[in-house]
Amino acid sequence: MMKTKKINSEFLKDLYKNSTNIRKSRKYKGIKYFCLEPIIIDRNEDFFVSKEWFINSHNELIYEEKNNKYFNLEMFENDESIVKNVYILEK
Repeated sequence: MMKTKKINSEFLKDLYKNSTNIRKSRKYKGIKYFCLEPIIIDRNEDFFVSKEWFINSHNELIYEEKNNKYFNLEMFENDESIVKNVYILEK
């Protein structure tokens, strides 16, 4: 059985900044890579799994680029976001 760990915005920023599991990006200006560490997003009791995501210069975590699904990390940290929780799978 897989265990999940609830994480905060600082953990997400560190994970994005320090991950070695990445895919280079040529599609977005200013975005060097996508993080390929899976995250689970609890958004109004709907759950989304993102296998590749990135953080842009506006402090937004984009987790589904095709449908423009994202959330602001500062609002998330202040409990002002539609996203209530973010989880990673523990290894």
